Amino acid sequence: MSVLESWLEEVQANGVKLGLARMRSALEVLGSPQSSYPSLLVGGTNGKGSVVTLASALLSAAGHRVGSTLSPHLLEYRERFRLDGRIVESDRLESLAKKLHAQLHGQPGLGELTFFELGACLALSLFSEDPVGAAVVEVGMGGELDATRACEPLVAALVTIDLDHQRYLGETIQEIARTKARIAPRGGILVCTELRPDRLDVVREEVERAECTLRLPGQDFEWDFRDGSLSYESNSIRLDAVALRMQGAHQGLNAACALAAVEALSERAGLKLPDPWKAAGALGGA
Repeated sequence: MSVLESWLEEVQANGVKLGLARMRSALEVLGSPQSSYPSLLVGGTNGKGSVVTLASALLSAAGHRVGSTLSPHLLEYRERFRLDGRIVESDRLESLAKKLHAQLHGQPGLGELTFFELGACLALSLFSEDPVGAAVVEVGMGGELDATRACEPLVAALVTIDLDHQRYLGETIQEIARTKARIAPRGGILVCTELRPDRLDVVREEVERAECTLRLPGQDFEWDFRDGSLSYESNSIRLDAVALRMQGAHQGLNAACALAAVEALSERAGLKLPDPWKAAGALGGA
């Protein structure tokens, strides 16, 4: 059994434990790899994976090396870790696991890392060791106490908010909206495409508490999706009738969220945006 397989089997026994203390302690031991690149954190109930994929493709189209995370995996654990859209090789992930295990093993409190926390440590370390210009990270559960918040994002995105994981996140839509909205980075930008008032009112409250800038469709950008094609306009990007490879009205929403989030990250991190032609190619081929 490989080091990674053995380690994953070991942490499975720790179950689900929300909280950031273990994750932040582990990253400190590892030298704070998340500080070496800017991150976009993507949360919500549905559409997170699509937004991660589309945002990563847009950043790659602008010429940036991009690390991204997706969960859960379908066939192999390594599917969770991607560099420029490509799944990381097994040997590379095993090599990284050996290094991290040697650094973390025996450290006080870190024997209780969860399965998901270990994956987040691997991802954030991978993106530092195989240096990326930006990382796009998918929230696992909720937001406020999810391990991925330790990536210290400059920008976050919320796609949709509905009832999910009520055992951990709360019984009401307002409770769930609150924990999801708390991915808003302090002093950063939160892009939110969830406009239903009972959710959005809570998001506004949390954004204000975090002294964060809120960007919304109809206010900061416009989008329209018809006949399988997306049109989008903001101060920085204009796209007309771009055919999306991912079909369905919900994918129009996901693409608009990805575009607005990439704009925000580019602004905050000083990254180049893709030109309209390359942006259209990324959305059509992502």
